[in-house]
Amino acid sequence: MASVLDYVDVQISREIEAVTRVGFGTLLFIGTTDDGSGSAKQGQIVRSYGNLDEVSNVFSESDPEYEAALAYFGQELRPDRLYIGFKGAGESYTEALDSIADADDDWYAVAIESREDSDILAVAANINARLKLFLAATDSADVIDPQDDTDVASQVLDNTYSRTAVFYHSLAASAYPEVAWAGTLLPQDPGTTTWAWKQLSGIPTDTLSSAARGAAEAKRATYYVMVAGNPITFEGQTGELGVYIDIIRAQDWLTFRIAEDMVARLASVDKVPYVGGDAIIEELLRNRLDIAVDRQVIAPDYTVTVPPASEQQVSDRAARIYRDVTFRAQLTGAVHRVEIRGTLTV
Repeated sequence: MASVLDYVDVQISREIEAVTRVGFGTLLFIGTTDDGSGSAKQGQIVRSYGNLDEVSNVFSESDPEYEAALAYFGQELRPDRLYIGFKGAGESYTEALDSIADADDDWYAVAIESREDSDILAVAANINARLKLFLAATDSADVIDPQDDTDVASQVLDNTYSRTAVFYHSLAASAYPEVAWAGTLLPQDPGTTTWAWKQLSGIPTDTLSSAARGAAEAKRATYYVMVAGNPITFEGQTGELGVYIDIIRAQDWLTFRIAEDMVARLASVDKVPYVGGDAIIEELLRNRLDIAVDRQVIAPDYTVTVPPASEQQVSDRAARIYRDVTFRAQLTGAVHRVEIRGTLTV
């Protein structure tokens, strides 16, 4: 299926130190439950479910797919859909992921049944080449060991997998904290919320020492603990320094929405004239950036540059390609920690 990005080339780079609209609120969970003969229990390689009841009509309560759906649909803001995919015994997770994407690509984030380091790293590499997210979970104590730099979170960081977030939880082998995390955050508009400081219904907190928490944070892994009586996730980072899940999701949202806006205009009128088209292009771009400002994705003092037709190359005018449209905007970011110094006197 052709993408809007095939017709409107939108590329947004990050500068961060140390017309069906594409959706950004749906999770794909890849499980391995078959029907007893090696085929998918649900009858197809991928299927969409609207609630837990629909999942329970196919999977039993002991199936990982049901357990993941329970965590996903059991959050305060209930998601609209969950995709469940199938990995056969004779294929890898990346092979299953490729087949699922070929069959139905209308999902944004992915989680997998496996907690094996090799599976996590293989999926992380696969997802890094897509405009998707991978939420991985592990119970490996190596992640919270300050002396270990070969654990899965360290390897995700070493490979700069900017589209993978590793969630450490001591019960990850029997629970799906990353799926509950997705169920909490994916229903919210991209860029409007940080993935830190969130409560996960049905997921117990871990008790971690300051050294363990520091190790996880240094490896950019998320954990779930109790702080002043409040259960919180911390801190929603990906495998690239300075990059958080909300940044990646907001960037993807802005990329596709800008392209979709342009495609919608090009397809809805007889033509967008080349001479004078700069004003139309700028208006569409500013309208989308204003929405990003309203969502607190970017600061309001952004700039847009659209050169007039007279400054375009003759070859580009002949090919009807309008180039060198640029914008610059500052991400609003989010506060995760606060430092306060005070003095009391008598």
